[in-house]
Amino acid sequence: MNISVNGWFKILGGVLVIKSLSGFYFLFHKNSVPALLVTFGWVFEVLSLALGVSFVLLKFVEITDVVRKNVVFALLITLITLFIFKSFYKYGLSPMGVF
Repeated sequence: MNISVNGWFKILGGVLVIKSLSGFYFLFHKNSVPALLVTFGWVFEVLSLALGVSFVLLKFVEITDVVRKNVVFALLITLITLFIFKSFYKYGLSPMGVF
């Protein structure tokens, strides 16, 4: 299976969009979560959704320094969001069992 660079970016964008939508669902159904964690969660989910949609809508990708920085930024957002969700587990909450 040979996936082009555009294909990989569309896959990464799709994963970011799905992750952010499930994160939004979790944030809408929060119970007793500290407000600071919820605020950080919203910020990172919005950034993740915007970056994911931009990757999905790309028609052609040239590997430049800007693209590399965006990929690193997308992965960093994902890791930070997962860290935030991990801290929700301390309060006995599970973000839909997805992450």
